[in-house]
Amino acid sequence: MNIPDNQDTIAAVATPAGTAGIGIIRISGPRAFAIAKRIFQGDAFAAVPLIPRHLYYGRIIDPLDNALLDDVLLACMPGPRSYTGEDVVEINCHGGLTCVGAVIKLVLSSGARTATPGEFTRRAFINGRLDLAQAEAVIDLIESRTEAGLKIAARQMNGMLSGHVRKVRTALVELCAHLEACIDFPEDDINLLTRESAERDLTRQCDCISEMIENARRSCCYSSGLDAVIAGKPNVGKSSIMNVLLGDERSIVTALPGTTRDVIRETITIAGVPVRLHDTAGIHSSNDAVETIGMDRALSHLASADITLLVFDGSRPLDVHDMMLLEKKQPGNCVAIVNKSDLEQRIDGDRLAGCFPPDMIVTVSAADHSGFDVLRARLARLVTSDSTPAVGDVIITSLRHTQALTCTLSALGRAREAVQSSRPFELVSADVQDALHCLGDITGETTSADILDAIFSRFCIGK
Repeated sequence: MNIPDNQDTIAAVATPAGTAGIGIIRISGPRAFAIAKRIFQGDAFAAVPLIPRHLYYGRIIDPLDNALLDDVLLACMPGPRSYTGEDVVEINCHGGLTCVGAVIKLVLSSGARTATPGEFTRRAFINGRLDLAQAEAVIDLIESRTEAGLKIAARQMNGMLSGHVRKVRTALVELCAHLEACIDFPEDDINLLTRESAERDLTRQCDCISEMIENARRSCCYSSGLDAVIAGKPNVGKSSIMNVLLGDERSIVTALPGTTRDVIRETITIAGVPVRLHDTAGIHSSNDAVETIGMDRALSHLASADITLLVFDGSRPLDVHDMMLLEKKQPGNCVAIVNKSDLEQRIDGDRLAGCFPPDMIVTVSAADHSGFDVLRARLARLVTSDSTPAVGDVIITSLRHTQALTCTLSALGRAREAVQSSRPFELVSADVQDALHCLGDITGETTSADILDAIFSRFCIGK
Protein backbone atom coordinates (compact mmCIF):
# COMPACT_ATOMS: atom_id res chain seq x y z
CA MET A 1 0.00 0.00 0.00
CA ASN A 2 1.39 3.39 -1.01
CA ILE A 3 0.49 5.98 1.63
CA PRO A 4 0.89 9.60 0.40
CA ASP A 5 3.42 11.71 2.28
CA ASN A 6 1.61 14.38 4.29
CA GLN A 7 4.76 16.53 4.25
CA ASP A 8 4.34 17.05 0.52
CA THR A 9 2.54 20.08 -0.83
CA ILE A 10 -0.26 18.90 -3.08
CA ALA A 11 -2.27 20.62 -5.79
CA ALA A 12 -5.17 19.79 -8.08
CA VAL A 13 -7.92 21.37 -10.12
CA ALA A 14 -11.04 21.42 -7.92
CA THR A 15 -13.56 22.19 -10.68
CA PRO A 16 -14.75 19.89 -13.49
CA ALA A 17 -12.79 19.83 -16.72
CA GLY A 18 -14.22 21.82 -19.61
CA THR A 19 -15.11 25.36 -20.62
CA ALA A 20 -16.54 27.42 -17.75
CA GLY A 21 -16.50 30.89 -16.28
CA ILE A 22 -14.18 29.92 -13.42
CA GLY A 23 -11.61 27.22 -12.75
CA ILE A 24 -10.32 26.65 -9.21
CA ILE A 25 -6.87 25.30 -8.35
CA ARG A 26 -6.38 24.13 -4.77
CA ILE A 27 -2.95 23.91 -3.09
CA SER A 28 -2.37 22.44 0.39
CA GLY A 29 0.74 21.79 2.43
CA PRO A 30 3.79 23.44 4.02
CA ARG A 31 4.93 25.14 0.77
CA ALA A 32 1.48 26.32 -0.38
CA PHE A 33 2.09 29.99 0.47
CA ALA A 34 5.65 29.94 -0.93
CA ILE A 35 4.42 28.53 -4.24
CA ALA A 36 1.63 31.10 -4.45
CA LYS A 37 4.05 33.92 -3.64
CA ARG A 38 6.37 32.75 -6.43
CA ILE A 39 3.74 32.85 -9.20
CA PHE A 40 1.23 35.50 -7.99
CA GLN A 41 1.62 39.26 -8.44
CA GLY A 42 -0.77 41.24 -6.26
CA ASP A 43 -1.37 42.59 -2.76
CA ALA A 44 -1.67 39.22 -1.01
CA PHE A 45 2.04 38.94 -0.24
CA ALA A 46 2.85 42.64 0.09
CA ALA A 47 4.26 44.11 3.30
CA VAL A 48 0.84 44.32 4.96
CA PRO A 49 -0.16 41.26 7.03
CA LEU A 50 -1.92 38.57 5.01
CA ILE A 51 -5.67 38.57 5.63
CA PRO A 52 -6.84 34.94 5.90
CA ARG A 53 -9.75 33.88 3.67
CA HIS A 54 -9.68 37.21 1.83
CA LEU A 55 -9.90 37.30 -1.97
CA TYR A 56 -6.99 39.15 -3.56
CA TYR A 57 -6.96 40.26 -7.18
CA GLY A 58 -3.73 39.77 -9.08
CA ARG A 59 -1.96 38.00 -11.92
CA ILE A 60 -0.36 34.63 -12.43
CA ILE A 61 3.12 35.17 -13.89
CA ASP A 62 5.52 32.47 -15.05
CA PRO A 63 8.75 33.45 -13.21
CA LEU A 64 10.93 31.85 -15.90
CA ASP A 65 10.01 34.35 -18.61
CA ASN A 66 7.67 36.78 -16.78
CA ALA A 67 4.86 35.76 -19.13
CA LEU A 68 1.35 36.65 -18.00
CA LEU A 69 -0.91 33.59 -17.84
CA ASP A 70 -4.13 34.97 -16.34
CA ASP A 71 -5.81 37.53 -14.10
CA VAL A 72 -7.03 35.69 -11.00
CA LEU A 73 -8.51 35.91 -7.54
CA LEU A 74 -6.46 34.25 -4.80
CA ALA A 75 -7.38 33.26 -1.24
CA CYS A 76 -4.99 32.07 1.48
CA MET A 77 -6.21 29.97 4.42
CA PRO A 78 -3.53 29.37 7.07
CA GLY A 79 -3.61 26.07 8.92
CA PRO A 80 -4.96 24.70 11.13
CA ARG A 81 -8.12 26.73 10.37
CA SER A 82 -8.51 25.45 6.83
CA TYR A 83 -10.27 22.55 5.15
CA THR A 84 -7.23 20.27 5.35
CA GLY A 85 -5.81 21.69 8.58
CA GLU A 86 -2.75 22.82 6.58
CA ASP A 87 -1.87 26.04 4.77
CA VAL A 88 -4.25 26.18 1.80
CA VAL A 89 -4.30 28.42 -1.27
CA GLU A 90 -7.13 28.57 -3.78
CA ILE A 91 -6.60 30.25 -7.15
CA ASN A 92 -9.73 31.29 -9.06
CA CYS A 93 -8.73 31.65 -12.69
CA HIS A 94 -10.73 31.78 -15.90
CA GLY A 95 -12.24 28.44 -16.87
CA GLY A 96 -11.17 26.44 -19.87
CA LEU A 97 -8.80 23.55 -20.36
CA THR A 98 -5.90 25.64 -21.67
CA CYS A 99 -6.01 28.36 -19.01
CA VAL A 100 -6.55 26.05 -16.05
CA GLY A 101 -4.01 23.59 -17.43
CA ALA A 102 -1.34 26.28 -17.74
CA VAL A 103 -1.86 27.48 -14.14
CA ILE A 104 -1.84 24.00 -12.58
CA LYS A 105 1.25 23.11 -14.63
CA LEU A 106 3.01 26.18 -13.23
CA VAL A 107 1.96 25.28 -9.66
CA LEU A 108 3.31 21.74 -10.05
CA SER A 109 6.58 22.94 -11.56
CA SER A 110 6.97 25.31 -8.59
CA GLY A 111 7.16 22.52 -6.02
CA ALA A 112 3.76 20.87 -5.58
CA ARG A 113 2.77 17.39 -6.64
CA THR A 114 -0.56 16.24 -8.04
CA ALA A 115 -2.98 15.23 -5.28
CA THR A 116 -4.36 11.71 -5.29
CA PRO A 117 -8.16 11.21 -5.33
CA GLY A 118 -9.61 12.39 -2.02
CA GLU A 119 -6.24 13.44 -0.62
CA PHE A 120 -7.41 16.89 0.49
CA THR A 121 -10.25 15.33 2.51
CA ARG A 122 -7.96 12.55 3.76
CA ARG A 123 -5.61 15.20 5.13
CA ALA A 124 -8.58 16.89 6.78
CA PHE A 125 -9.36 13.55 8.45
CA ILE A 126 -5.74 12.92 9.50
CA ASN A 127 -5.44 16.45 10.90
CA GLY A 128 -8.66 16.17 12.90
CA ARG A 129 -10.73 18.60 10.86
CA LEU A 130 -13.23 15.85 10.02
CA ASP A 131 -13.89 12.40 11.39
CA LEU A 132 -14.41 9.53 8.97
CA ALA A 133 -18.21 9.71 8.98
CA GLN A 134 -18.04 13.41 8.11
CA ALA A 135 -15.46 12.73 5.39
CA GLU A 136 -17.74 10.11 3.83
CA ALA A 137 -20.58 12.63 3.93
CA VAL A 138 -18.54 14.91 1.67
CA ILE A 139 -18.64 12.38 -1.17
CA ASP A 140 -22.31 11.64 -0.43
CA LEU A 141 -23.00 15.38 -0.74
CA ILE A 142 -21.20 15.51 -4.09
CA GLU A 143 -22.95 12.40 -5.41
CA SER A 144 -26.44 13.17 -4.04
CA ARG A 145 -29.14 12.71 -6.69
CA THR A 146 -32.02 14.35 -4.83
CA GLU A 147 -32.54 17.34 -2.55
CA ALA A 148 -33.46 14.99 0.30
CA GLY A 149 -30.20 13.10 -0.18
CA LEU A 150 -28.34 16.40 -0.21
CA LYS A 151 -29.88 17.46 3.12
CA ILE A 152 -29.10 14.09 4.72
CA ALA A 153 -25.46 14.29 3.63
CA ALA A 154 -25.22 17.87 4.91
CA ARG A 155 -26.54 16.80 8.33
CA GLN A 156 -23.98 14.01 8.52
CA MET A 157 -21.19 16.31 7.33
CA ASN A 158 -22.20 18.67 10.14
CA GLY A 159 -21.56 15.88 12.66
CA MET A 160 -25.02 14.62 13.60
CA LEU A 161 -24.13 10.92 13.28
CA SER A 162 -20.70 11.48 14.81
CA GLY A 163 -22.25 13.24 17.80
CA HIS A 164 -24.57 10.33 18.56
CA VAL A 165 -21.75 7.82 18.15
CA ARG A 166 -19.56 9.84 20.52
CA LYS A 167 -22.30 9.86 23.19
CA VAL A 168 -22.58 6.08 23.08
CA ARG A 169 -18.81 5.72 22.97
CA THR A 170 -18.35 7.99 26.00
CA ALA A 171 -20.89 5.98 28.01
CA LEU A 172 -19.19 2.70 27.06
CA VAL A 173 -15.72 4.03 27.91
CA GLU A 174 -17.02 5.01 31.35
CA LEU A 175 -18.59 1.57 31.80
CA CYS A 176 -15.32 -0.05 30.72
CA ALA A 177 -13.40 2.00 33.28
CA HIS A 178 -15.72 0.85 36.06
CA LEU A 179 -15.43 -2.76 34.91
CA GLU A 180 -11.63 -2.55 34.89
CA ALA A 181 -11.65 -1.00 38.38
CA CYS A 182 -13.73 -3.90 39.68
CA ILE A 183 -11.35 -6.35 37.98
CA ASP A 184 -8.15 -4.69 39.26
CA PHE A 185 -9.34 -4.06 42.83
CA PRO A 186 -11.70 -6.91 43.70
CA GLU A 187 -10.79 -6.73 47.38
CA ASP A 188 -11.78 -3.05 47.69
CA ASP A 189 -15.42 -2.53 48.58
CA ILE A 190 -15.78 0.60 46.47
CA ASN A 191 -19.11 -0.32 44.85
CA LEU A 192 -18.24 1.36 41.59
CA LEU A 193 -20.43 -1.04 39.66
CA THR A 194 -23.09 -3.61 40.42
CA ARG A 195 -24.37 -6.18 37.97
CA GLU A 196 -27.76 -4.49 38.03
CA SER A 197 -26.33 -1.09 37.10
CA ALA A 198 -24.10 -2.66 34.43
CA GLU A 199 -27.12 -4.37 32.88
CA ARG A 200 -29.06 -1.08 32.92
CA ASP A 201 -26.18 0.75 31.23
CA LEU A 202 -25.82 -1.93 28.57
CA THR A 203 -29.56 -2.04 27.92
CA ARG A 204 -29.65 1.73 27.51
CA GLN A 205 -26.86 1.67 24.92
CA CYS A 206 -28.37 -1.37 23.15
CA ASP A 207 -31.63 0.55 22.80
CA CYS A 208 -29.79 3.56 21.39
CA ILE A 209 -27.89 1.46 18.83
CA SER A 210 -31.06 -0.46 17.91
CA GLU A 211 -32.85 2.82 17.20
CA MET A 212 -30.00 3.94 14.95
CA ILE A 213 -30.10 0.63 13.05
CA GLU A 214 -33.86 0.97 12.58
CA ASN A 215 -33.40 4.50 11.25
CA ALA A 216 -30.78 3.13 8.85
CA ARG A 217 -33.24 0.52 7.60
CA ARG A 218 -35.91 3.16 7.06
CA SER A 219 -33.71 5.74 5.39
CA CYS A 220 -31.37 3.68 3.20
CA CYS A 221 -33.64 4.34 0.21
CA TYR A 222 -32.49 7.98 0.11
CA SER A 223 -29.10 6.81 -1.16
CA SER A 224 -29.78 3.41 -2.71
CA GLY A 225 -33.20 4.27 -4.16
CA LEU A 226 -36.23 2.03 -4.70
CA ASP A 227 -37.31 -0.20 -7.58
CA ALA A 228 -40.83 0.25 -8.97
CA VAL A 229 -41.91 -2.32 -11.56
CA ILE A 230 -44.67 -1.56 -14.07
CA ALA A 231 -46.36 -4.81 -15.09
CA GLY A 232 -49.45 -5.87 -17.00
CA LYS A 233 -50.61 -7.79 -20.03
CA PRO A 234 -49.68 -6.46 -23.49
CA ASN A 235 -51.17 -3.22 -24.79
CA VAL A 236 -52.63 -1.95 -21.52
CA GLY A 237 -50.47 1.20 -21.68
CA LYS A 238 -47.51 0.34 -19.44
CA SER A 239 -45.00 2.19 -21.61
CA SER A 240 -47.33 5.18 -21.99
CA ILE A 241 -47.72 5.40 -18.21
CA MET A 242 -43.95 5.27 -17.76
CA ASN A 243 -43.51 8.04 -20.33
CA VAL A 244 -46.06 10.27 -18.56
CA LEU A 245 -44.37 9.71 -15.19
CA LEU A 246 -41.00 10.52 -16.73
CA GLY A 247 -42.30 13.47 -18.73
CA ASP A 248 -40.40 12.03 -21.69
CA GLU A 249 -40.97 9.57 -24.54
CA ARG A 250 -38.54 6.99 -23.18
CA SER A 251 -40.45 3.81 -24.01
CA ILE A 252 -41.67 2.95 -27.51
CA VAL A 253 -45.46 3.18 -27.76
CA THR A 254 -47.47 1.59 -30.60
CA ALA A 255 -50.91 0.07 -31.04
CA LEU A 256 -49.28 -3.32 -31.56
CA PRO A 257 -49.08 -5.57 -28.49
CA GLY A 258 -45.69 -6.86 -27.39
CA THR A 259 -43.66 -3.78 -28.30
CA THR A 260 -41.68 -3.97 -25.04
CA ARG A 261 -39.68 -7.20 -24.95
CA ASP A 262 -36.98 -6.31 -22.44
CA VAL A 263 -36.92 -4.30 -19.23
CA ILE A 264 -36.51 -0.54 -19.75
CA ARG A 265 -35.22 1.40 -16.74
CA GLU A 266 -35.32 5.10 -15.92
CA THR A 267 -35.06 6.99 -12.63
CA ILE A 268 -37.40 9.65 -11.27
CA THR A 269 -37.51 11.39 -7.90
CA ILE A 270 -40.57 10.86 -5.71
CA ALA A 271 -40.76 12.57 -2.30
CA GLY A 272 -37.00 13.03 -2.35
CA VAL A 273 -36.26 9.35 -3.04
CA PRO A 274 -34.69 8.10 -6.29
CA VAL A 275 -37.16 5.60 -7.78
CA ARG A 276 -36.06 3.36 -10.63
CA LEU A 277 -39.02 2.67 -12.93
CA HIS A 278 -38.90 -0.68 -14.75
CA ASP A 279 -41.14 -0.99 -17.83
CA THR A 280 -41.52 -4.73 -18.42
CA ALA A 281 -42.75 -7.01 -21.18
CA GLY A 282 -46.47 -7.81 -21.25
CA ILE A 283 -47.52 -10.91 -19.29
CA HIS A 284 -49.48 -13.36 -21.48
CA SER A 285 -49.36 -16.81 -23.06
CA SER A 286 -46.85 -16.93 -25.89
CA ASN A 287 -44.82 -19.44 -27.90
CA ASP A 288 -42.38 -16.75 -29.03
CA ALA A 289 -38.97 -17.49 -27.47
CA VAL A 290 -37.94 -13.83 -27.24
CA GLU A 291 -41.25 -12.80 -25.66
CA THR A 292 -40.96 -15.66 -23.18
CA ILE A 293 -37.52 -14.48 -22.08
CA GLY A 294 -38.90 -10.94 -21.66
CA MET A 295 -41.82 -12.22 -19.56
CA ASP A 296 -39.49 -14.30 -17.38
CA ARG A 297 -37.47 -11.17 -16.69
CA ALA A 298 -40.65 -9.23 -15.96
CA LEU A 299 -41.78 -11.82 -13.40
CA SER A 300 -38.32 -11.86 -11.83
CA HIS A 301 -38.38 -8.07 -11.41
CA LEU A 302 -41.93 -8.27 -10.10
CA ALA A 303 -40.89 -10.68 -7.36
CA SER A 304 -38.07 -8.42 -6.11
CA ALA A 305 -39.70 -4.99 -6.56
CA ASP A 306 -40.01 -2.50 -3.71
CA ILE A 307 -43.14 -1.08 -5.36
CA THR A 308 -45.36 -2.79 -7.91
CA LEU A 309 -47.55 -0.93 -10.40
CA LEU A 310 -50.02 -3.37 -11.97
CA VAL A 311 -51.68 -1.87 -15.04
CA PHE A 312 -55.14 -2.90 -16.29
CA ASP A 313 -57.12 -1.81 -19.35
CA GLY A 314 -60.26 -0.13 -18.03
CA SER A 315 -61.96 -0.40 -21.42
CA ARG A 316 -61.95 -4.22 -21.32
CA PRO A 317 -63.14 -6.86 -18.82
CA LEU A 318 -60.53 -8.66 -16.76
CA ASP A 319 -59.29 -11.75 -18.59
CA VAL A 320 -57.13 -14.77 -17.84
CA HIS A 321 -53.92 -12.77 -18.33
CA ASP A 322 -55.06 -10.14 -15.82
CA MET A 323 -55.89 -12.89 -13.34
CA MET A 324 -52.47 -14.46 -13.93
CA LEU A 325 -50.93 -11.11 -13.01
CA LEU A 326 -53.04 -10.81 -9.86
CA GLU A 327 -51.83 -14.25 -8.77
CA LYS A 328 -48.24 -13.05 -9.11
CA LYS A 329 -48.95 -9.92 -7.05
CA GLN A 330 -46.65 -9.55 -4.07
CA PRO A 331 -48.15 -8.47 -0.74
CA GLY A 332 -47.31 -4.95 0.37
CA ASN A 333 -46.58 -1.89 -1.71
CA CYS A 334 -48.73 -2.49 -4.77
CA VAL A 335 -50.89 -0.07 -6.79
CA ALA A 336 -53.53 -1.08 -9.32
CA ILE A 337 -53.54 1.39 -12.22
CA VAL A 338 -56.71 1.29 -14.31
CA ASN A 339 -55.68 2.93 -17.57
CA LYS A 340 -57.72 4.34 -20.49
CA SER A 341 -60.26 6.21 -18.39
CA ASP A 342 -60.96 8.32 -21.49
CA LEU A 343 -62.72 5.29 -23.02
CA GLU A 344 -65.95 3.56 -21.99
CA GLN A 345 -65.23 1.53 -18.86
CA ARG A 346 -65.91 -2.22 -18.98
CA ILE A 347 -63.54 -3.49 -16.28
CA ASP A 348 -64.96 -5.46 -13.34
CA GLY A 349 -64.25 -2.91 -10.64
CA ASP A 350 -65.72 -5.01 -7.82
CA ARG A 351 -63.43 -7.92 -8.63
CA LEU A 352 -60.42 -5.63 -8.67
CA ALA A 353 -61.52 -4.01 -5.41
CA GLY A 354 -61.34 -7.40 -3.72
CA CYS A 355 -57.61 -7.57 -4.43
CA PHE A 356 -56.47 -4.06 -3.43
CA PRO A 357 -57.18 -1.51 -0.69
CA PRO A 358 -59.56 1.17 -2.02
CA ASP A 359 -56.93 3.92 -1.97
CA MET A 360 -54.49 1.74 -3.93
CA ILE A 361 -56.68 1.60 -7.05
CA VAL A 362 -56.02 4.62 -9.26
CA THR A 363 -57.82 5.41 -12.51
CA VAL A 364 -55.78 7.28 -15.12
CA SER A 365 -55.61 8.06 -18.80
CA ALA A 366 -52.18 8.00 -20.39
CA ALA A 367 -53.81 9.65 -23.42
CA ASP A 368 -54.99 12.85 -21.70
CA HIS A 369 -52.83 12.53 -18.53
CA SER A 370 -55.85 12.65 -16.20
CA GLY A 371 -55.46 10.95 -12.82
CA PHE A 372 -51.69 11.19 -12.71
CA ASP A 373 -51.69 13.70 -9.85
CA VAL A 374 -53.50 11.10 -7.75
CA LEU A 375 -51.08 8.39 -8.91
CA ARG A 376 -48.06 10.48 -7.96
CA ALA A 377 -49.60 11.16 -4.54
CA ARG A 378 -50.14 7.42 -3.97
CA LEU A 379 -46.56 6.70 -5.00
CA ALA A 380 -45.28 9.39 -2.64
CA ARG A 381 -47.22 7.79 0.20
CA LEU A 382 -45.73 4.37 -0.55
CA VAL A 383 -42.22 5.77 -0.83
CA THR A 384 -42.36 7.66 2.47
CA SER A 385 -44.55 5.32 4.52
CA ASP A 386 -41.55 3.47 5.93
CA SER A 387 -38.66 5.72 5.05
CA THR A 388 -39.19 9.06 6.77
CA PRO A 389 -37.35 9.32 10.10
CA ALA A 390 -38.63 11.82 12.62
CA VAL A 391 -37.12 15.29 12.74
CA GLY A 392 -33.90 15.14 14.74
CA ASP A 393 -33.36 11.43 14.15
CA VAL A 394 -29.96 10.24 13.03
CA ILE A 395 -30.33 9.33 9.36
CA ILE A 396 -27.91 6.63 8.23
CA THR A 397 -27.63 5.76 4.55
CA SER A 398 -24.23 4.03 4.51
CA LEU A 399 -24.09 0.23 4.50
CA ARG A 400 -20.68 0.41 6.16
CA HIS A 401 -22.10 2.38 9.07
CA THR A 402 -25.05 0.01 9.41
CA GLN A 403 -22.71 -2.98 9.50
CA ALA A 404 -20.59 -1.31 12.18
CA LEU A 405 -23.68 -0.57 14.28
CA THR A 406 -24.88 -4.17 13.89
CA CYS A 407 -21.46 -5.38 15.03
CA THR A 408 -21.68 -3.00 18.01
CA LEU A 409 -25.13 -4.25 18.98
CA SER A 410 -23.97 -7.87 18.79
CA ALA A 411 -21.02 -7.18 21.09
CA LEU A 412 -23.20 -5.29 23.58
CA GLY A 413 -25.73 -8.13 23.50
CA ARG A 414 -22.98 -10.58 24.45
CA ALA A 415 -21.85 -8.27 27.24
CA ARG A 416 -25.36 -7.99 28.64
CA GLU A 417 -25.84 -11.76 28.47
CA ALA A 418 -22.54 -12.21 30.34
CA VAL A 419 -23.74 -9.84 33.07
CA GLN A 420 -27.09 -11.61 33.34
CA SER A 421 -25.33 -15.00 33.54
CA SER A 422 -23.00 -13.77 36.33
CA ARG A 423 -19.93 -14.38 34.22
CA PRO A 424 -16.65 -12.68 35.23
CA PHE A 425 -16.37 -8.96 34.54
CA GLU A 426 -13.28 -9.73 32.42
CA LEU A 427 -15.57 -11.30 29.79
CA VAL A 428 -18.01 -8.39 30.01
CA SER A 429 -15.18 -5.89 29.56
CA ALA A 430 -13.84 -7.75 26.51
CA ASP A 431 -17.24 -7.58 24.81
CA VAL A 432 -17.64 -3.87 25.62
CA GLN A 433 -14.20 -3.21 24.14
CA ASP A 434 -15.28 -5.09 20.99
CA ALA A 435 -18.29 -2.76 20.81
CA LEU A 436 -16.01 0.27 21.15
CA HIS A 437 -13.85 -1.03 18.32
CA CYS A 438 -16.91 -1.40 16.07
CA LEU A 439 -18.06 2.14 16.88
CA GLY A 440 -14.57 3.42 16.14
CA ASP A 441 -14.91 2.07 12.61
CA ILE A 442 -17.64 4.65 11.97
CA THR A 443 -15.68 7.71 13.03
CA GLY A 444 -12.26 6.39 12.04
CA GLU A 445 -10.51 5.75 15.34
CA THR A 446 -10.12 2.03 14.63
CA THR A 447 -10.53 1.84 10.85
CA SER A 448 -7.84 -0.07 8.97
CA ALA A 449 -5.67 1.61 6.34
CA ASP A 450 -7.15 -0.59 3.61
CA ILE A 451 -10.67 0.59 4.46
CA LEU A 452 -9.47 4.20 4.49
CA ASP A 453 -7.92 3.71 1.05
CA ALA A 454 -11.18 2.28 -0.28
CA ILE A 455 -13.23 5.16 1.15
CA PHE A 456 -11.03 7.99 -0.11
CA SER A 457 -10.55 6.38 -3.52
CA ARG A 458 -14.22 7.20 -4.19
CA PHE A 459 -13.37 10.92 -4.23
CA CYS A 460 -12.43 12.88 -7.29
CA ILE A 461 -9.01 14.50 -7.61
CA GLY A 462 -9.23 17.97 -6.10
CA LYS A 463 -11.49 17.10 -3.14
